[in-house]
Amino acid sequence: MKNRALLMLTLAAGGVVSMPAIAQTTNPESAGAPVPMSQFQQLGNFTADANGYVRVEAGLGNPFTTNALGTVFENTQVQFANPLASTHIIDDYGFAPGPWANQTGRAITTFDVLLGNNGTGAATQRDVLVTFWDEDDVNYLGFTGNGTNMIRAAAVPLAAFRIAFTNIPAAPWFSGLIVTPATPIAVPDGDAGIFIQYMLTAVGGTTPQVFNANGPVLWGVNEGVQIGSNIPSWGRDRNNDGIFIGNPLAAPPIEHNASTPQLMMPQTLVGDLGGVTLPTPRVNVGCLVDGSTVRSQATDSLTWYEVCLNAAVNDDALTFLDIDTEGSAANLDMALYNSEGVIVGVSGIDAGDGSGDNAQLSFGIGRRDLVGDGLQYDGRDGEMPAGTYFLAVGPAGTVFTPAFNVAAGTTAGTAGTINFRTNVNGTAPAASVPPVTTTPLLDFALPFTYGTDELEQATTGDTEMPQRRVNWAKFTTVGAASASTGTYLDIDANVAGTDLITNGVFYVFDSSGNVVAFDNDSGPGLWPQLSFGSTTPRFRGTNTESFAGANGDLPEGTYYFAFATAVTEDIAGATSDRWHVRGTNGSTVPLNAAFFTGTAIAAVCDVIDFNNDGLFPDDNDLVQFLAVLAGGACDNDPNCNDIDFNNDGLFPDDSDLITFLRVLAGGECAG
Repeated sequence: MKNRALLMLTLAAGGVVSMPAIAQTTNPESAGAPVPMSQFQQLGNFTADANGYVRVEAGLGNPFTTNALGTVFENTQVQFANPLASTHIIDDYGFAPGPWANQTGRAITTFDVLLGNNGTGAATQRDVLVTFWDEDDVNYLGFTGNGTNMIRAAAVPLAAFRIAFTNIPAAPWFSGLIVTPATPIAVPDGDAGIFIQYMLTAVGGTTPQVFNANGPVLWGVNEGVQIGSNIPSWGRDRNNDGIFIGNPLAAPPIEHNASTPQLMMPQTLVGDLGGVTLPTPRVNVGCLVDGSTVRSQATDSLTWYEVCLNAAVNDDALTFLDIDTEGSAANLDMALYNSEGVIVGVSGIDAGDGSGDNAQLSFGIGRRDLVGDGLQYDGRDGEMPAGTYFLAVGPAGTVFTPAFNVAAGTTAGTAGTINFRTNVNGTAPAASVPPVTTTPLLDFALPFTYGTDELEQATTGDTEMPQRRVNWAKFTTVGAASASTGTYLDIDANVAGTDLITNGVFYVFDSSGNVVAFDNDSGPGLWPQLSFGSTTPRFRGTNTESFAGANGDLPEGTYYFAFATAVTEDIAGATSDRWHVRGTNGSTVPLNAAFFTGTAIAAVCDVIDFNNDGLFPDDNDLVQFLAVLAGGACDNDPNCNDIDFNNDGLFPDDSDLITFLRVLAGGECAG
């Protein structure tokens, strides 16, 4: 399996290379109780895991190897719009509802940090200080009353970290890290949650960086809480004095703020789930055989199923597992857990991807036909190792969280049907079906032809990517896009509606399901672009990156275009890709594409022996060329060439002289 593009909304490969030394000074982030800089752990050893996600490893091993690790707080993005930009913020993270609502012995093992750049300043470096506080040490109203610091004067942080972001690009950009500290962050028993403080500083700095709307900033994203809870209040150090002044809620410049959708980083907290208890009662389906296994239940009340997979569900092995509730009278939701109580795959939860209100999960290789108005079975939910799994099925509105914590929706007593289908026991998958275009607007009905440069088709101006999904379009070409004929097909993300900070990917698949071309960021900033055929450079509107046939020729035929936000997963090295690509990004930022065709013939210049005396390059050719350019005669007439040296049909003009001088000096005809 290949992971396409490492930069995504919460996980990214860019910009984290080295760590500055930490001075033994104090940090004035809490008046009366400065945090010694020695308490800020220096993080290093930046590596990418098997999925291409960047992790910050501050030590080796994990003290909770005998217990399950899972998400204990999660803000799942619903719209990256109007994000909070600041340099010093603090917010609360509650653990209920979720697996940590009542657990003792809790410890956070990983957390996210997200940094952005509004993108008109020079590339630069910044540090982010992350401080974890006990919930008893922070009060938005001011710890000792109105107008006082929100953080208790004598408070000692639960943990503190300094993280270096290097080579921040000047272009609009955002990057995130999953941080795994050597020592997990212990959370006191009985606490309902914690507070996390983020400070953007200069390299090695101890005070907040002055806010610059055009420079690096901390990002807070318009999100909804999936696991845990968050109250509307948050703190923002608006005057950048290093102190959060507590007050009742009021308009700026008051530093106690409230906005329901404006939640702070991180997007996820992962922690020790402790020893989990397997759900009971449960229906033991046994190890799944290839083909279909059907189970019926008389009611839609919460029901657990135990299933076994004899081998991995894996893209490269062309194996799959599909689970759905087709044929049910009930409106059912479901989630799949591993034996440690962790929800598996990219999502692992579904409420309505099947036909009508039916649920559908699809793991591994795609692509199988849809039922009714449901989604195709395309493996979008990820891959799975062999082993035992537990499927929770409940009525519509059921909430699934790690550690087998399930809050069932209202039960109506209607019957359900659960269908399992797999091929992990050695059966080859059936022939793949082509992708269904995402919307009618993406089903390009007219074939593309090559004439003058023209816009053939574009996606809608506000095509927002579905969470962890891929959008599809279909197009047909009449004739090839070929460098030899000068014909071309260009696909541009520089379309009205595409967000400046969108990190997208483009794929073109042929009619057999093979990847013909892929691109991540050949366009401006993080945008992708594709270009087939003519190698003559051409530009699109405000797009400063040229299109010049970088993706080779494109034969005449029917093609499928896939576009998504990074990261995506595919099997580009396989003989037949089965139109297989999986989205993993939770962002819904807009990403669009415009398709241009045309003909651009590369410039063909005359030979440099202007006077055709057989001697070239020599000064006499230049002398004779200048004489004719000025309206005179060539000393070897009528054997001299015409003055339209670049054969553009315009003469005499300055471009002929410029081109002649470039070629005389050993350059190319096309400048």
